Amino acid sequence: MPEIEFLQSRCKSLLKIIGEIPTIDLSINAGKAWENSYSIKARDDSIDFDIVQKLNENNIFFEPDKISLICESLIKLSLKLKKYKLNFSAYVNHQSEFIKVIAREKIVEDYRKWSNGRIVIITENRRIYYKEILITPNIKDTVKRFDAALNLILKEIKELNIDSTKLPPSLTTVIFAPGVAGYFVHEVFGHMLEGDFVTKGLSIFGKSIKLNDLIGPEFLNVIDDPTGCSEYIGLSKIDDEGELLKRIELISEGRLKGFLCNRESAEILGNKDFTGCARRQSYKYKAIPRMRATYIPDNKNGLELSNLVENTERGVLVSQLARGQANPLTGDFTLVCGRSHLIENGKIGAPLHDAIISGSVITTLQNIESIGNDFEMLPLQCGKAGQIIPVCAGSPSIKVNKMMIRGMNDGN
Repeated sequence: MPEIEFLQSRCKSLLKIIGEIPTIDLSINAGKAWENSYSIKARDDSIDFDIVQKLNENNIFFEPDKISLICESLIKLSLKLKKYKLNFSAYVNHQSEFIKVIAREKIVEDYRKWSNGRIVIITENRRIYYKEILITPNIKDTVKRFDAALNLILKEIKELNIDSTKLPPSLTTVIFAPGVAGYFVHEVFGHMLEGDFVTKGLSIFGKSIKLNDLIGPEFLNVIDDPTGCSEYIGLSKIDDEGELLKRIELISEGRLKGFLCNRESAEILGNKDFTGCARRQSYKYKAIPRMRATYIPDNKNGLELSNLVENTERGVLVSQLARGQANPLTGDFTLVCGRSHLIENGKIGAPLHDAIISGSVITTLQNIESIGNDFEMLPLQCGKAGQIIPVCAGSPSIKVNKMMIRGMNDGN
């Protein structure tokens, strides 16, 4: 007998601008799944158009003035690039869904929605630049975000083509700009705390490192809390097993305090407070432990980015991380920087070309020197076990000592 029955109705709206050509794709689907600890059976279901009508309320794709403004603005951005030999594409995605979960003699329902945007530029030599864009109800604000993202990409391209430098392998101070350390925490630390890794002995956390162990400085706190991020992460009140969403402290005053669990892994760990993290890409997938909105909160007495840079004699400023990977068994990680600059004598210097940061997660956490007071949250797309879901990650500026950084082709 299945432990969970999961029903889903979903409406997707996607605006694509490729070059100067806009297209809009609209789709509706529905399905259900029966799931237990070992397997999942899924099938398509009939569409309930009363639910669809409710899902399409407040959808900008059904408000001609708003979607036209976005479309026209993105085409103008594309035309702006005609004098450069650059390929332009932009995307605006809006998704709304109704879910119903039948589990353990309880039935719960939820309506969800989320939106995101992305701008992608490809150069002649096939180098790819992209930025994720927060889509807000204020359409003019959204248009400004796209414009600012394009200008930042053009600045990056110009810097790397004119005066970029390559840093020899070295241990150095790294300052992560607001939001960027949140990506670090998500990619390097957060996945290692997901309940399936922990309960299967596939993570250093829960295995060699236990709850309440000191793993960072006393001023370090890390939290996963979906509150206020609903429209960016596609969750509302419950997770995909029908459990209420809740704030989970992962690190408190430098000590390991929590894990991110579905019901099964929470039962194994003996703590129901860790539930609310079961997520699935759609009804066709099994719900697994995932992050929601993972962040390092502000330090009320912390400095802003400019002050941290001024107080650094030599180091590296990382303004964007392109991608990363970590080994949960060892705690080792590698991060590829999307945008980074040298810091010399308290000033931002030349951009670095293809900088890579590597190290051990515990050593890195322990080497955090200071946490700022200029918090920023970033929208992300996160992949795990073949499932891609929207998440958020955030942080203020953070300064970390003794991080190994090198160029792309400098070896391991």
